[in-house]
Amino acid sequence: LALPAASTVDLTAEVSAGRGRFDLAGAQLGNVRLDVNAAQASVDLGEATVTDLSMRVNAASASLRLPAGQDFSADLSVSAGALTICAPSELGLRIRSTSVLASTHFNGLIVSGDVWESPGYSMANHHADVTITANVGSVDVNPLGGCQ
Repeated sequence: LALPAASTVDLTAEVSAGRGRFDLAGAQLGNVRLDVNAAQASVDLGEATVTDLSMRVNAASASLRLPAGQDFSADLSVSAGALTICAPSELGLRIRSTSVLASTHFNGLIVSGDVWESPGYSMANHHADVTITANVGSVDVNPLGGCQ
């Protein structure tokens, strides 16, 4: 499936009991809604533009590469699953997180009040405002050893 690069489109996708790979390089996306249920998914938005991102990982495993070239917001949820998030170093990343019986690792980020921020957040050209909810799962931002 090829998405048009000349206009902005919304994307809704679900991967259930299978595997999904989303390489969205060059895509201009408005609202992105992704559900991963009892499955494995890899989502690469590294060279895309996104306005608003929502991702639900339920009893599943997923990896997500965030875009760098614009401001956007994201609402990410993990229930009985695992999510790895890779953010480019030039992106100003701010994370608000709540968790219940979950493991969260925000590697390279600094706690500032009730949020985690990338170093130099205020000086970054582009910002991502991310909300993460993790219930009986794990979230790893910029994993040690790098993103694959």
